[in-house]
Amino acid sequence: MTDNESIVHKIFEAINRRDLDGMRKYLADDMTCILPDGTRMVKKGVHKDFISNLAVFLGMRMHVDLMVSEGNKVVVRWTGTGTNKTAEMSGVWIFGFETGKVKLLERL
Repeated sequence: MTDNESIVHKIFEAINRRDLDGMRKYLADDMTCILPDGTRMVKKGVHKDFISNLAVFLGMRMHVDLMVSEGNKVVVRWTGTGTNKTAEMSGVWIFGFETGKVKLLERL
């Protein structure tokens, strides 16, 4: 497992623990997140987005189903389930790293 893959696992573990400050420490201060509709968010917006999602999907657990990395990119296919709503969701996220932190997150 590469260092970047290890960081991605730690991000998912932090999300599952509801430790958003723990997640944020792996994000570069000037990071950008691009949503499927092209909307761009900065680090603070990503934090707020996760707070909203975790409030809606209580007990949400995100599982890494597939992880592939090359160079400074890590691609993850994940699935998630929530306990308060019968919900299953999935997605593909591309993490771009710079100096050991996530500089770009593309959520497909």
